[in-house]
Amino acid sequence: MPNEQINHGQPYLYRETTASDGVPSGYVTDTYTGGEPPAGWTVVHEPSLHVHWDRQEARRAGHVQVSLDLDRFDVLRTAAEVEQDGAITKRGIFTGALDRAELNHLIRTLKRARDAAYGKDE
Repeated sequence: MPNEQINHGQPYLYRETTASDGVPSGYVTDTYTGGEPPAGWTVVHEPSLHVHWDRQEARRAGHVQVSLDLDRFDVLRTAAEVEQDGAITKRGIFTGALDRAELNHLIRTLKRARDAAYGKDE
C-alpha cells in the first residue's frame, strides 16, 4: 500500500502546570529551538499527515485513507481531557497549519491516490 507523508509535525515544548505555578492547572506550550529541553519541559511533535492508498485490482476495490501520526503526549492529554469532561463526545485532532507547498503536495497526492484506487476521471 503506497504511503505519502504530507507534512512533518514540528516539535514544540510541553509542560503540565498546577495552580501553584501561578497559572491555571493544565498545560502550557512554548517554541522549541533545539537541544536539551529545560527542566520540566518535554519535546512533543505536532501531528503528521499521511495519505495511504491501494490500487484497484480485478478482484478487489481500491481505497484511499488519510491518517495522522500522533505524539504519545497528545494521545494521553486528549484521553485525560475526555475522561475529565463527560460532555465531550468527540474530539478533533489537527495538524499544524499547512503551508502552500504542503497543501499543494496534499492535493497532488490525493489526486494520484484517487486515480490509482478508482481510475482516472474522464
